[in-house]
Amino acid sequence: MRIISSFTLILFLSLPAAMAANHLRIYFIDVEGGAATLIVSPSGESLLADTGNPLPDDRDAKRIYAATQQAGLKKIDYLVTTHFDGDHSGGVAALVKLILPSLVMRRTLPWAAVSALSARLPSASVAP
Repeated sequence: MRIISSFTLILFLSLPAAMAANHLRIYFIDVEGGAATLIVSPSGESLLADTGNPLPDDRDAKRIYAATQQAGLKKIDYLVTTHFDGDHSGGVAALVKLILPSLVMRRTLPWAAVSALSARLPSASVAP
C-alpha cells in the first residue's frame, strides 16, 4: 500500500511539468528599462526578444538565464532584438557567456555584440 501511495504522489507532483510541456509558455523578464520576452513553444523551441542593458554585474543577463533555467532550456533557439537601443540589445555579450543561442538575428545588434557573438559562437548562425 505504501508503494502505491508513493507512486501516486510522484505521479501527481510530476503532472504539472508534463502539462506545461504541451503549452505555449511566455516569460516576461524584468530588465533595466523594460522587459525581455522568452517564448517557449509546445515543441520546446525558444525565442528570446531583447536582452536588456549591459550592466557591470550582468544583472539583466542573469535574470534572463534564470528564466531559461526555469523553462528547462539548454540553449535559446532564436535570439532577436527589437531595435538598437542599449536596453534592448546591450545584454547580448553577457548573455552568451551564460547560454548560447542557435540563430541570432543581428540586424539590430550593435557591432560590439556581433563581435562577442562571433568570438563565442563560431558554429552558430548569425543571420542578417
